[in-house]
Amino acid sequence: MNILKWHEQLVKKLRNFRHMHREYADRNRLLAYLQTIEWEDAEELRHFFSQHCFARVPYFWAEELSYLDVEVTFDEDKKMYYGDWNGRRLYWKRGETKRSVQRNIHYLRIEQLPQSPHRYLFPKDLPIATAADLGAAEGSFALDIIDRVNHVYLFECDPEWAEPLAATFAPWKDKITIVSKYIGRTCDNEHTTLDEYFRDKPLDFIKADIEGAEVDAIAYGKETMQNKVRAAAICLYHRSTDENDVLSLLYECGYQCKVNPRHMFFHEGDNPKDWLRRGVVQAQRI
Repeated sequence: MNILKWHEQLVKKLRNFRHMHREYADRNRLLAYLQTIEWEDAEELRHFFSQHCFARVPYFWAEELSYLDVEVTFDEDKKMYYGDWNGRRLYWKRGETKRSVQRNIHYLRIEQLPQSPHRYLFPKDLPIATAADLGAAEGSFALDIIDRVNHVYLFECDPEWAEPLAATFAPWKDKITIVSKYIGRTCDNEHTTLDEYFRDKPLDFIKADIEGAEVDAIAYGKETMQNKVRAAAICLYHRSTDENDVLSLLYECGYQCKVNPRHMFFHEGDNPKDWLRRGVVQAQRI
């Protein structure tokens, strides 16, 4: 082994050691913080972190599923992988391996378990409706509700998702519209607001997972939220302040809100109280 390669490997090992040392120290800080709180899931979290390092969904039940159980097939005609999603084909963007698609769909399954803090729900008592999936990505949520709605607007700006979304929803192509715009506070070629886009369209339900733009989506869509949208499932975890900000806006718009008591983990910032965040609020207008 030449000296340069040996040096690169040594640097890599040192970096890994420092990362492990920092994670171990931060886990102890997190456990100390968890001793001071009385959340409904506090004991579950203490038990998990006493035996594990960090995980996005920090519960033992999340480990009961295996990615190897995910059925993935390569579509020779479309040249894309698709996985089984509740008996339907969920296509994945190009460039992924079979194993990576299995892992990705496996994580989606964990997220949508009944006990998961990240689960989205479509109200059982909401009649045939128009829905908007803000941050559709692969479209798994919209695929779950496609038989219960008359139309779904899929907002997804990543061009790599356009082709797999079209393939997934080909059997329901008359019921979907793919919108390549960001939802937020401005209107231009790449951005729009809820109020602007749905000014002349019906909208009964929204699901929002838009990387921290959820607050702007509601704040600049108040007319739509107050007069059209009857129910919503909105992410709360992208920023440590999102839960308070999103819930305040929803209450202001006249919604009743229910949040799963369990938490997701994000190793961001220096304060352990910011690392555990509740995942999704289910809201219905009074």
